[in-house]
Amino acid sequence: MEINEAAAFQMTKRNAKKLRSRIVPNEVWDETSGVRFKNNMRRIILPTLIFICSVSMCFAESSRQVKIIKVQVEQEFTITLEANATTGYQWQLAKPLDEAMFQLVSSEYIADKTNRVGSGGKQVWIFKALKPGEAGIYFKYVRPWEKDVPPVKKESFLITITGNEP
Repeated sequence: MEINEAAAFQMTKRNAKKLRSRIVPNEVWDETSGVRFKNNMRRIILPTLIFICSVSMCFAESSRQVKIIKVQVEQEFTITLEANATTGYQWQLAKPLDEAMFQLVSSEYIADKTNRVGSGGKQVWIFKALKPGEAGIYFKYVRPWEKDVPPVKKESFLITITGNEP
């Protein structure tokens, strides 16, 4: 059976009309079921991405803030950090302690008082101020056995030590 050019053109024209009727902006045509449905992906994905980015930036900024602690010479002060020993992570000093300014009195992990498996707790660090001045204390939240892995969290504290007031 031979098809002449005019007939072939007519068939192509009809197929184009069928296809054009199926292409509608913001709608998707499901060929298997023959159903059209609205394409709301742009309305959902873009706001979701914006929300995720803004929230992650807020958390990133909060972890980079330096906390300021003011104490007097010979005074003990406490730094408490949220932790979860059940994950294997623990807080460690990220930089050596300035031993002319501070003395580490103690460090201990205190689990939350709950019966839930995997619940967190706090790591409590107690330091003693030795002489007037300013110095930093820097922590990192790591698994001690994982070498060459960046810390999950970091915390920084600027300690301002003043002389004893008479």
